[in-house]
Amino acid sequence: MGGAWTLGSWLSGDERQIHDKLQERLPHLTVKGVLPTPAQGVYAVETENEEVNKILHATANGSYVIAGDLYEITKEGAVNLTETRREEQRREMLKKVDKKDTPTSITARGKKFHGFAPATELVKVLGMQ
Repeated sequence: MGGAWTLGSWLSGDERQIHDKLQERLPHLTVKGVLPTPAQGVYAVETENEEVNKILHATANGSYVIAGDLYEITKEGAVNLTETRREEQRREMLKKVDKKDTPTSITARGKKFHGFAPATELVKVLGMQ
């Protein structure tokens, strides 16, 4: 599900139809992007509103929407494609963070961490495992 999630002239007929139908019929929902998924006829729809940014899934004609994660079943097991996209979104958001707005150090239970301490390290120091 990777790729550019911005609207533009590149939207295919199905993607444009999904975008336009959802915007028309659900005006409270802002559709930021539509992207095909590996599941035939199913598209990921990135939305935004005051409360939450969410990835929905829609049929090619935009008449049906599924609110939930899309999993690909592989020989190795289930792969959460929606979470993979969320991880991409988080990386994109972190790239936009101004370095001057980030903490340079943090002290947890007497141990000082510089920059962004990995969450696993902070969990260990705070005894939360």
